[in-house]
Amino acid sequence: MAAAEGEDRRTAQDGRGPGLITLALERCDEALARGALDEAAVHLAAADDALAKAEPGHRFRIALLLLRVELEMRRGDPARALRLFDERVASAPGDPELRFHRAEHLEVHGDVERAIAAYREAQPLAAAPEQLAIGAAVAEALSRALLSRGAVAEAEQVLMALVERTDLAPRDPPKRSREAPRAPYGAAAVRALASIWVDRGSLAPARTLLSNALVRLEATGLAAPEQLAGVATDIGLLELAQERRVEAEAAFDRAIEHLAASPRPDPAATLELELMAASAALAGPQPRPASAKPHLHRALSIATRAADPRLADVLRTLSVARLLEDDAPGAESLAREALAIDERAPSPQIAAALSANQLGATLLAQARTADAQRAFDRAAKLLAGQRSDLAGLRANLGKSR
Repeated sequence: MAAAEGEDRRTAQDGRGPGLITLALERCDEALARGALDEAAVHLAAADDALAKAEPGHRFRIALLLLRVELEMRRGDPARALRLFDERVASAPGDPELRFHRAEHLEVHGDVERAIAAYREAQPLAAAPEQLAIGAAVAEALSRALLSRGAVAEAEQVLMALVERTDLAPRDPPKRSREAPRAPYGAAAVRALASIWVDRGSLAPARTLLSNALVRLEATGLAAPEQLAGVATDIGLLELAQERRVEAEAAFDRAIEHLAASPRPDPAATLELELMAASAALAGPQPRPASAKPHLHRALSIATRAADPRLADVLRTLSVARLLEDDAPGAESLAREALAIDERAPSPQIAAALSANQLGATLLAQARTADAQRAFDRAAKLLAGQRSDLAGLRANLGKSR
């Protein structure tokens, strides 16, 4: 794709068709983003003119159509926007991509029932092997729309069909080969299907589905790091739901490794995963603070560099780890720092209450009962009027007495 875009830019410089179309479409998109509708229309006309002088790929025609539709919507003429889709579908009734975009337009603008019907019309047109990419997009969108209407059983069937089509259906043992280039197209469907099963209470089958899919996706070498990280994260959450905390931490570690392999790693996503892994290590009757601390130190580094608003969350969780290691003074310092950050936030009540509660716990561990009482009172006051569970705070208040 990047090579194609580079070629488009080169052909724009020497006046050849595809490059001129790309340039016109980019300028139209920029104009729409600024709200300059008349300017956008001029660029669309330029793209039309360039399109008439060349025979570019299908993607240009789709891109031009979508921008035309967006222009009509910005002009306040949704009927005209839908007519543009209808005219193109009528001229190419066998094109599943056109039908997909029409259905998506209907869904985005609130006509979900017609969108579902349009997605269903597109499905058989995208059944050929060479149409797998658009077929996957149609199936994912159709299942999402069905779920929004409570049609869980049909959504499940649609997703299962895509999972089968992309060689990601559960098998024991999973195949480890590069013979499944279709697999990456089913990654999102696997996650959506597993979510349905989890909601139903079928945790073990959901875990098997996700675990086997991750093995296959890794084996193909074709899945994006973000896809792999997403599946691994879902496995970690499932392990946590079944109180398998060591396995959960390992799954989150795997997700972190995959994200690190991305050409452009997302620090915010990595920070979230480090916090999840640390929380898994600290949870339950046998917490493992030594295992949590490396995650928290990496999270602290990310949050500090990026000025991430979750810095207080990291400090608070690190305070928990320090307290579990019997370093109450160190835990107190971290809790105070977290509380200071939380109280400066626009809506500090809940986060600040958590930090105040943690501060109280560190003071209680040092037998500073009166100080602990004040911290717990502060937490309760912050939560006054909030619809939160105060049981933990009350338990600590009782201990302080």
